[in-house]
Amino acid sequence: MNILYVCSWFPSEKYPSNGLYFYEQITSIAKYVDNVFVVYPNFISFSPIDFIKYKTNRLSLVERREDNITFFGFPKIHFKRTLFFYSYLKKIYNKIRSKGFNIDIIHAHSILFAGYEAARLAEKKNIPLIVTEHHSRFIVNGICKNDLPYVEYTVKIAKRIISVGNRLNDTFINYFGKKDKFVVIPNFIKSLDICKQDTSMQDTNHTSSKANGYHFCSVGSLRKIKGYDILLKAFYKAFKDNDEVFLKIAGSGPLKKELEQLSKDLSLTKKVEFLGNLKKDQVYKLLENSDCFVCSSLFETFGISIIEALSSGLPVIATSCGGPEDTIDETNGILVPPNDVEELSKALLWIYQNHSTFDRERIKKDAMVNFGEKTVVAKLVNLYIQTLEL
Repeated sequence: MNILYVCSWFPSEKYPSNGLYFYEQITSIAKYVDNVFVVYPNFISFSPIDFIKYKTNRLSLVERREDNITFFGFPKIHFKRTLFFYSYLKKIYNKIRSKGFNIDIIHAHSILFAGYEAARLAEKKNIPLIVTEHHSRFIVNGICKNDLPYVEYTVKIAKRIISVGNRLNDTFINYFGKKDKFVVIPNFIKSLDICKQDTSMQDTNHTSSKANGYHFCSVGSLRKIKGYDILLKAFYKAFKDNDEVFLKIAGSGPLKKELEQLSKDLSLTKKVEFLGNLKKDQVYKLLENSDCFVCSSLFETFGISIIEALSSGLPVIATSCGGPEDTIDETNGILVPPNDVEELSKALLWIYQNHSTFDRERIKKDAMVNFGEKTVVAKLVNLYIQTLEL
């Protein structure tokens, strides 16, 4: 079986964590198929020189190979959503065919816009198409008027649309019907032990170490949708008079200065630490040295950081924002309403006072059973086989 993956975003030298879960999923599936080909946009800067080269189609295609996987990165500029995407995709497909490979299935990640462009190729070449949707925009705004033609066409051509969570899946079913076309398959996690053995992820310069006190942590981009202003206010309300409780937030983004100022205004600078972007092994080190993970998001389609925390045995406080409802129950954490300082504050305090309620080994084991690499990859490979039999 030969699979062509078309990704809306992907890790690059400039954006190393961008779509890292795409890369991990693809490299895992490659163990169970013959050949894998990956097409992805390599986002470029807005410099005048790069833009002129981009407009005149003079930036080069990047090709590299890892075992039975061939990666093709083509130059792409952020605000030109579909410009040159399909022309590069056709060029790469023809190059693959010229080497004697047939493509059995095209699997695109995110409808906008890899899914749409992959649908054009799939229809023209009569190749079965599967699309996995990750984006919370459909939960937040529904399917907006400008996106509707792209989404409708992609859904029409695709044999299956995978959602990473039930709420996202329900959004599509409510709009399109066709229950048989839509399926839920979550993102997966590697076990913490495997991650420790992965030398490509090792970094001895860890930013976190276990110290005295109780440690909450969170991982995510510093954007409004992540609700970190709510988390800081809730943390202050719960622990303003307790000097033995701490919060570490990993990630960067446009609200960094604003959130740091809020922390200062709340007199939390000795209790709250902003760690910036962390490498994968540093994230797991942070989780290992924490007592509880917090997701304060306003919307999530899945929440990969949540299952990473669960795989480390951490109980999780999360908002009922679309994705966490599929993963959090009374055995591994607490769900609270989004954008609610009072309820989040109560949950923080309850977890702190009742931490022994949770069995960390059970949390870790259940996470790997439900979201481990073997479980999720088996579902995807079975879906490929079923799709070829349609």
